[in-house]
Amino acid sequence: MGNQPITVMARLIAKPGMEKNVKYALKPLIIATRKEPGCLSYNFYQSSYDSRVFLSHEVWESHEVFAKHLLSPYIIALQEQGEDLLVQPLEVTFVEPLA
Repeated sequence: MGNQPITVMARLIAKPGMEKNVKYALKPLIIATRKEPGCLSYNFYQSSYDSRVFLSHEVWESHEVFAKHLLSPYIIALQEQGEDLLVQPLEVTFVEPLA
């Protein structure tokens, strides 16, 4: 691990009928996160097949920088809204390329 770039993917599943609310909650979060020191890339996507599924693809300078991101006010606010908006808590996965 150490101080090398990491790739993170997150998955959110909106409760039925809450898709627009999730999009509304994510847009300012995306803008703010892209401005964070150590954020190399931050993109969220909505599934074309199931509009309730949202996925992020993120690249951060290090695990330490990502850990700081998780303490940002907008991430904490999203987590607090999660019970009302999401089927389950945000799922975060660290990934590595295959080749």
